[in-house]
Amino acid sequence: MDTQPTRIEKEASLLGRFATRHALSIIFISVALCLGGIYSALKVPSSVFPQTNFPRVAILVDNGVMPGDEMMARITRPIEETMKDIPGAERVRSTTGQGAAEISVYFNWQTDMKEAELFVLGRLSQIRSRLPQDAETSVYRMTFSSFPILGVSLTSDTRDITHLWETARYNLKPRFLSIPGVARVDLVGGRATEYHITVDPVRLNAAGLTMQDIADALERNNLITPAGMHEENHSLYLTVLDGRIGSPEALENFVIQGAGGQPLHIRDIGTVERGPEPVYNIVTADGKSA
Repeated sequence: MDTQPTRIEKEASLLGRFATRHALSIIFISVALCLGGIYSALKVPSSVFPQTNFPRVAILVDNGVMPGDEMMARITRPIEETMKDIPGAERVRSTTGQGAAEISVYFNWQTDMKEAELFVLGRLSQIRSRLPQDAETSVYRMTFSSFPILGVSLTSDTRDITHLWETARYNLKPRFLSIPGVARVDLVGGRATEYHITVDPVRLNAAGLTMQDIADALERNNLITPAGMHEENHSLYLTVLDGRIGSPEALENFVIQGAGGQPLHIRDIGTVERGPEPVYNIVTADGKSA
């Protein structure tokens, strides 16, 4: 019977003798690798998304309900022409609709995107005087942090959409912003609260007023204004007059001057009710307004 050891048995025997001879070294290396792994797991930064600077800067423009063709002529085209000669810019693409436009400036991958964003902001400020005064512009450099990572829907069977918006705006949003690492919280949907004045045309005409007269009176008096300073006990106090209207009842009692100089209340020529502001997008969750 052949009792000669096989090649595998010889290699296993050599490996066993090597492990026995260098046992302390092997244990030391194993412990060092384990400690290094634990340190890396605790200290090395991690992220859901890699830190990538996409070679794109987006310009968002909001101008109410301006028609699309007028938006193209007065806003989109001037911005496109200004952005084309920025160093590193390869092409400019835009999307224009009623009251809104998005202009995207694409750069090559070797461009410093922080510097490119400053270039875009500088060029936009140069032509700001040529754009409509009501146009609001926002500039975003495309990174992974530009996109939302979590969406929260707020619905209710007992509260209307304006109460939900107030809860999200004044209660939930500040709490989300206080979480470490949260940079921006955006509200989508909902409807902010407004006070609607419905004027009786007959009584308005009898008072010798127009709708513009009422709007001007509300704009002049519904404000906060400083009233001066007062120094006392080594302290300087700034006095402020708060003339803002805070309830439908206060708005009904708001006094305006008629054509003949006689004082009138809003309730004398119309009614006041609490309502939502107009919106151009609707958000739903589980089949309910959210």
